Amino acid sequence: MDKAIDLTLDGISLNISGLEILNFISMRAYKGELLALIGPNGAGKTSLLNCISGIYHATRGQIRFKDRELSGLKPHEIAQVGIARTFQHAELFRHMTVLDNLLVGRHIKMNAALLSNGFFWGKTIEEEVAHRELVEEIIDFLELEKYRKSNALGLPYGIQKIVGLGRALAMEPQVLLLDEPSAGMNRQEKEDLARFILRIRYEIGITMIWVEHDMQLVGDLADRIVVLNFGNKISEGKTDEVLNDPQVIEAYLGIKASAKG
Repeated sequence: MDKAIDLTLDGISLNISGLEILNFISMRAYKGELLALIGPNGAGKTSLLNCISGIYHATRGQIRFKDRELSGLKPHEIAQVGIARTFQHAELFRHMTVLDNLLVGRHIKMNAALLSNGFFWGKTIEEEVAHRELVEEIIDFLELEKYRKSNALGLPYGIQKIVGLGRALAMEPQVLLLDEPSAGMNRQEKEDLARFILRIRYEIGITMIWVEHDMQLVGDLADRIVVLNFGNKISEGKTDEVLNDPQVIEAYLGIKASAKG
């Protein structure tokens, strides 16, 4: 049986002020897979995530989540469909606690009427309790218990990145876009991140598109890899095949693979 496709990009191009950022990128993300998106700095990786999440609107091409066209939707509309993302920088509310930052991720799931939200009763109480219970589960899942009442401002940077991951999980996405989640982390924090990514995949089953520069992490965790270079897709496939692709080696090292000593 063929794998179900969660996300399809068909001929995505992005032009900003006459500069071609992405050039006819096509790819698929299959249900439950961990798809790594790699490439040198400036390759267009974050720009592609921005197109998927609605921050940028592609100049050409189509983006589909299952059978739904996403092109032209606003970021909050795409989040409501079931696509969440993290950012290169944690982008937390710095003077709010970890608990409250995660509750922000529940905003798109809040259904109580606006008027009732002004009064803490009835459905508002029930909804508040339900949202807090789910957030507490995420805090446990990401081992953030000792930080739950701490303001984001005072947290180590690596922990801030994990909180950003937790906020994305609080949106209950079906597709999770991870933009360099290991950036700024030490080795121990990266090992913790790797555990959490594997748990997200195997215990929750969320499809992930993962922009990453740490090739050791990519080699250990990714199911498949897509490689961008100067806005073009230069390779796609299984991890071992792609990491040994001469075009990929040349893009990263600046030398022909055959010239390696």
